[in-house]
Amino acid sequence: MMQDKNKANAVLDISAYKTSLIELLISSDNIIKLIDSQQAGVYEPADHIYKNIFPYLHVNGTQTDEDSYILIAVSQPQLNRRNGTFTDIHVQIQVVVHRQRMELDNANATRLDAIAHEIIGILDGGVDFGFGMLECYSSIEDMLTDVYLRRELYFRTVDLTKYSNDRVGILGKNGWDRR
Repeated sequence: MMQDKNKANAVLDISAYKTSLIELLISSDNIIKLIDSQQAGVYEPADHIYKNIFPYLHVNGTQTDEDSYILIAVSQPQLNRRNGTFTDIHVQIQVVVHRQRMELDNANATRLDAIAHEIIGILDGGVDFGFGMLECYSSIEDMLTDVYLRRELYFRTVDLTKYSNDRVGILGKNGWDRR
């Protein structure tokens, strides 16, 4: 019975992780500006939730809108059977941009790459889910449809206790302070 409760709590943790990630993303003025929503009624950063930023890997409504989206999935592939907790977190973020919205004024990057760059800057080494910092380990661009391009970002938690002492540091204001 306790094991079932622990598994249920672990599922609730997934929702909490997604909520935390979305809050981090909508708190970034750069990401909000880059999304540049074309949808009516999107005025405040929180308005982007379920319109441009989704806690799952699907865009609601029509995919013919010329807009930009961020899709989030959280996985916990390794369960500690004794206490029902997970030992690591994997985060998949898809940045999806209509091909007509790729070009940015006064920029040397596409909208797709600029949004991905901002997300990596926020999450890579900057988010601790309680048992490790997130690190970006993959960034892959492809065509989602004939009108939408996608960049998939993959993050995982890094358990700092697994590293030897010469590789462990403390994340401070100026980055990693090697110990």
